[in-house]
Amino acid sequence: MNMNRYDFLVFLRMLLIWIGSISLMLALLFFTAYNWNELGRFFKFLIIEAIMVSTVLLYLFSDKYKIAQKVILTSSSVTLGILLALIGQTYQTGADPWQLFAIWALLITPWVFSANFSGLWILWILLLNISSILYYQKLHLNIFMLLATKESSLLILFALNTLLWIAWSFLTKFYLSFKKTLIIRILSFFSFSSLTFLVITNLYNNEWSYVALYAIILGIIYYIYRIKKLDIYIMSLYSLSLFLFIFNLSFKIIIMAKLSKSILMFFFMTIVTMISTMATTTWIKKLKKEFE
Repeated sequence: MNMNRYDFLVFLRMLLIWIGSISLMLALLFFTAYNWNELGRFFKFLIIEAIMVSTVLLYLFSDKYKIAQKVILTSSSVTLGILLALIGQTYQTGADPWQLFAIWALLITPWVFSANFSGLWILWILLLNISSILYYQKLHLNIFMLLATKESSLLILFALNTLLWIAWSFLTKFYLSFKKTLIIRILSFFSFSSLTFLVITNLYNNEWSYVALYAIILGIIYYIYRIKKLDIYIMSLYSLSLFLFIFNLSFKIIIMAKLSKSILMFFFMTIVTMISTMATTTWIKKLKKEFE
């Protein structure tokens, strides 16, 4: 698609806004870190709070520039996280790392919903994921009191992102503001990634119950995003996850058959990879034609 002069200027303006905003945040971060010992407590807070107040004021008085507003609000959200970290470091509040990210996500929640900007939504989702993992590492919880495994963190990530994925898909049907394809794709990617690594890890630990769970979830996703309503992106993630699982399952079979040091392993894995790749590629092409 050819880009005319107006589109190029709009793109250039957005690019410069983002570069300026990111540069300001990085400059603030590195300046504070490099001069940490030389800066007094009052001056540290003064710099960060001044930038935060300035960005909030810019957001309030820039109604004509919607894109700039959203970028400015994203900068304010990042600055808020730096301020929370500074408070914890200065006054030694004793807060755990998970509390920092959880409070950060909680405080920016009104901004996230009011701005309805993909960048802020992504930041919010990342903060929730980080705080969940840190919370598990701190308390060594086992979600839903399932089997105590070292892979519970992956199970937590899968549960969290899947719930967010379901909630977002549900809200999309009723609110136009939630019709953001990028967020659905990010949540589905996080969900598929955590599920795939979870089942592969437990595959080598002989935890076959997770394989059964994996098969059930794949069946549900196939029904929703293939039979009921075709979604090429979701089915691409589906195919990639299945490909990785089949590859590792084949390798597991080789280990169980005690052929891992044999030359047959190389030929067997090569054949499995070729067949799986060809099947996946052919299926995706078929779905693409069906979608078009």
